[in-house]
Amino acid sequence: MIIVVPNLPDKDHLEHVAMEMDRLGSPRIRAIWSSVHGVWFAAEGSHRIAAASKKEMVPIIIDITGEGAKVQREEEETEMTASELEDWLFSDFEDAPKYIFKRLELGDE
Repeated sequence: MIIVVPNLPDKDHLEHVAMEMDRLGSPRIRAIWSSVHGVWFAAEGSHRIAAASKKEMVPIIIDITGEGAKVQREEEETEMTASELEDWLFSDFEDAPKYIFKRLELGDE
């Protein structure tokens, strides 16, 4: 499964997040499913997804498809609908950070 994230992770912060995940376990990430593109678009957690990929952890996806979401985009918090989030992430799909996981888990909020 592919997860597209909204931001490119910062190396120093990524190291800190990776250490925290050793203690906390797999990250829970709010994301929307795109049946058109066959990927999950994350509304948050660029660093957590990158760290999970590096550590071969299984992220827990909180499916917010069809809902609104607050998205952290380069230090600016923006409220978007799931459709707007998908449009925004897909508009930069070629350059957007993507991570491939062998499997994902679905969880509750």
